[in-house]
Amino acid sequence: MKYDVFISYSTFDEAIARDVCRVLEENGICCWIALRDAKPGNPYACEIMSGIEESKMLLLIFSSNSNVSEPVASEIEEAFNKKKPIIVFLIENKPMAPELKFFLKRKHWLVAYPDYKQKLGNLVHATHDVLGISKPKVVVESDEHLLEEQGSDNVDIKRDDIGKSLLNLLKNLVAKSSSILSKLGCVVSLLFFILLTIRFCSDGKEDAESVQTAEPWEMSIEQKGEGNMSQEEIDEVLNLQRILSTPRSSKGLLCVAAVNKNSHEIAYFTADEWDRLYMKSEYAKVGVSISEDGHEFIIAPTDCKDPEDGDYKLQFGCVRMEFDRVIQYKEISEFITTGYNDTKNIVEQAKGKIDSKGIRGAPAAEAAWNYKANEYDNLQWYLPSVSELKMIYRNKDAINEFIFRYISQGEGVLDKLYWSSTVYDYDSSWFVLMHNGFSKYGRIRNDSNSVRAVAIAK
Repeated sequence: MKYDVFISYSTFDEAIARDVCRVLEENGICCWIALRDAKPGNPYACEIMSGIEESKMLLLIFSSNSNVSEPVASEIEEAFNKKKPIIVFLIENKPMAPELKFFLKRKHWLVAYPDYKQKLGNLVHATHDVLGISKPKVVVESDEHLLEEQGSDNVDIKRDDIGKSLLNLLKNLVAKSSSILSKLGCVVSLLFFILLTIRFCSDGKEDAESVQTAEPWEMSIEQKGEGNMSQEEIDEVLNLQRILSTPRSSKGLLCVAAVNKNSHEIAYFTADEWDRLYMKSEYAKVGVSISEDGHEFIIAPTDCKDPEDGDYKLQFGCVRMEFDRVIQYKEISEFITTGYNDTKNIVEQAKGKIDSKGIRGAPAAEAAWNYKANEYDNLQWYLPSVSELKMIYRNKDAINEFIFRYISQGEGVLDKLYWSSTVYDYDSSWFVLMHNGFSKYGRIRNDSNSVRAVAIAK
């Protein structure tokens, strides 16, 4: 391999990545870092894949920035698939996105917050361990002072030296003692100091191991104060972390989509997981998530209503209006996954405009775009594509049963005609009739029909 370590990071953390690269290379670890090693003129994705291929391991600088970075997620997946060792350098205490946690939950985690510079020495030692190279004395330069840290082997040598010094001192005392009683006292003291030395050494090793190998959920328990938690509470926390670390795609057709009231992170619970969850009060349900054939989204628990008159039937609007960046579909493909972008563009381009029928804006798209399930909901909802509506129709009975059972104040998908965000031409759009799944484009946009919002499953 040409490189020892591929450094994965968000561009927003470039300064930290530079620090990490400098310290590793000062300690004999050859790094691949995009800001220096990606060759200009070549396709960036190809450079990244080549860098991972030519490196022995990957180091992820984890932060709230890398947590939502698609390139970082791709790099982690590539390294995982190539069976590269991975170290996670946690510079922030943030919940990890499920798509990252799926690949990283059994990897080497190194806690580096609140001050990552204080943990660069630990990172060097951990990297040496993974690469199987010797651990030299590590000098790490920080903004305030030089931090000199020893590898675990050198620390053990220091402790051994302390023990030997104590033994030599007490041997001399025994030799100089004039009476049997004095000699006996020295022997007792000798045993006492040996025990202290053993405890001192073992404590240091346990502390180092706890920093190097603790899983995120174990750390969250420690932060809450394990001594103040019952075993039942600890089990609940561990169970919740297991649920959150399981990818949505592996949870089956339908899940409860809920948002954490404190962190506002979205979470997905199977029916069984929700029934057994003791921490329900920490979550607010926002809808039902559906996953079929690799396509996932969240269905709102109720139809949208007109914000002005409260009516549950809305006009599409935009009669005889052409849209930029909105594709017109003459035939429906198996999956049209453009609902989010089409809704966004329709809302933006229709804002403040009045169409040929006197309709202001795009009522159906705006109602979906502005929908909120409750006060904790921070999702971006949109008008589903016609294929997403057909996916809802195929699973309508199961969705309705799920809504009635698990979503309070929810209503099923009704046997009505629903607007999609998929346009046909300048004055008509596609719709789906939920009574029989019939879909067609010939719906004039000044007609009033039902709207059910959906959101991207994060």
